Order: sequence, then structure tokens, then C-alpha cells
Amino acid sequence: MTEDKSSKTCWNIRPEKNSKKTFLKGLDKMENMKVDLKKIEILEANSDETLCFSARLYINGEFAATVHNNGQGEANRYYFNDPKIRDEFFSYCRNLPDFDSPYGPLPADEDLVIGDLIEKKLSAQI
Repeated sequence: MTEDKSSKTCWNIRPEKNSKKTFLKGLDKMENMKVDLKKIEILEANSDETLCFSARLYINGEFAATVHNNGQGEANRYYFNDPKIRDEFFSYCRNLPDFDSPYGPLPADEDLVIGDLIEKKLSAQI
């Protein structure tokens, strides 16, 4: 499955004010970082323990990295053009509030943020 090229949806991971239900809570207290994924390619046949995908990561409208996961249970792999942007993105993600899960709160990190963005993009296509 590939992303609809006509889609101009960006995911700003700062929730709307007065939002009653947000997956990432408390982001209004964090500095806003606009994160977008484009050219998402999902390979369902290769997805074993995790989702097998590749995508282009944009931060504040600028291409920042290629992200992919081979679907075998490993963490995402990030290929940033600039190590400073990588460090800022990872730090930002790791300082977000915990993610809610059926198993209790999960500490936020870059993989959870990317996974949440992919899930939202796929849900929007249905």
C-alpha cells in the first residue's frame, strides 16, 4: 500500500486545544514540531512481528530522513541527512508524555511517534 500522492495531510503532533481524546497527552506544553510522513510504502507480506514499511520523514516541512522497518521485530531504522536534526528529533520524541497502552504507560520515543503517525495515515485512507 502506498500513500495517496494527492494527499497533503501533515501530522502536527500537538493536539487541538480542548481535545477530549488524544493519544499523545500534554503536548500543548511542548514546543511544536511539525512531523509528516510521505511516500509511505507498506509491505504486508514481509510484516512478521512488526509492520514492514519505508517512509520519508519531514520535519517542519523539510525532508529530514528516510525511515524503514524490516518487519522482523526490530526498531525502526533512521537515515538522517544531518546528525543535529536527528538528535533534536530523537530528543523531542523522548521528552513527549508517555503513550497510553493496554499494558500501561509506555515512555515516548521516536518509534512510537512514527508508528502512531503511520497508524493515523492508514486510518485516514480507510
